[in-house]
Amino acid sequence: MKDMIVASRYANALYEEAKSSGVIDEVVQDLRQLNDLVEQDKDFAILVNSAALTTADKLSAVEAIGKSGKVNRLVYAFLVVLTRNKRLNLLPEVVFAVNEHIREDRGEVEVSVSYAVPVDDAVRKALTEQLTEITKKKVLLKESIDPSLLGGMKIFVGSTLYDISVKGRLDALKNQIAK
Repeated sequence: MKDMIVASRYANALYEEAKSSGVIDEVVQDLRQLNDLVEQDKDFAILVNSAALTTADKLSAVEAIGKSGKVNRLVYAFLVVLTRNKRLNLLPEVVFAVNEHIREDRGEVEVSVSYAVPVDDAVRKALTEQLTEITKKKVLLKESIDPSLLGGMKIFVGSTLYDISVKGRLDALKNQIAK
């Protein structure tokens, strides 16, 4: 939790600077690519997350990224700050928090939905319309399939869970009987 608070502060600073500099789209694109790299490249993940590597070693790698010209100068400077402050490991959380800022500015909300079985476009459209009405924001669905739900779905809007799955109802019934 503490790391998310710290990451949120870094993300705030980066987002505000990118916004005032008019490079928000470039910064977001670079951050997403770096985040993908953390997830897909074992060596880069070690660089970001390893406490065994010295700050000087990490700075050398970050400088190589900056000199490559493949990232915006603001992103490069930001990576240097994270590295010097021994916070490079917060990069994924910073990316998440920056994306939250963007969604907030655009009046969007990301909703995670787990279905028991794949759904058709009509169900997806109806669900999106209902969630738009509830949240008063444009809904961005992030969908997954979870057969363990047995039927129905679980919906996460921010930190709120709407469990309308068969498994959820059975679990609730089991807890009621146990009382």
